[in-house]
Amino acid sequence: MEDQAEAKRSEVVAQMKALRRKLEAGDDSQLAAWVIPGALACAHRPLRHHPLYGGSGLPIPGEARPLILTVVCRYCGRQLNVDTLGPSAPLPTASGSAPNLSHFPTYYQDEFRQIYESKEQYTGKWNWAAFLFGTIWALTKGLWVAAVVSLVGGFATGGLGFLVYWVIFGARGNYIYYSSAVKGRQRVF
Repeated sequence: MEDQAEAKRSEVVAQMKALRRKLEAGDDSQLAAWVIPGALACAHRPLRHHPLYGGSGLPIPGEARPLILTVVCRYCGRQLNVDTLGPSAPLPTASGSAPNLSHFPTYYQDEFRQIYESKEQYTGKWNWAAFLFGTIWALTKGLWVAAVVSLVGGFATGGLGFLVYWVIFGARGNYIYYSSAVKGRQRVF
């Protein structure tokens, strides 16, 4: 196991050195090296080795912003510019196919696929776990905005807000989770 870890470390270090050489040569066509293909990428700090904006402790000028905002799509590996991805931007995929949902449990794979294929007309079926566990369920799924709103609403209304949000989580929980996990947008309901 240690040999495999050391081999992977050496591979990533070699990839990062190659990235550095490319950046120093002015080639910013590749910004990250895949550690786990399609799931985990490693990158240099923004523009550290860029020929115009590189260096340690130097301020990065405003004209470098587009280079900093270029990111790697977590589904297909394409390089994307954050400025071009507004809240209603289409889901980025390699060939127009559905996103890779294999890392989700089967229940969410099925729900997310139906939501995606219906162009979000279908908003998911009733989610008993979300209904029964409410804010705790939301926090475990990374839905911090909805969780904070439900907590504030619950305390502000003497508990009535909790009941309302339990129903919202039950009815719309799958869609709220889809919006966050697949599209990167936090939703309140």
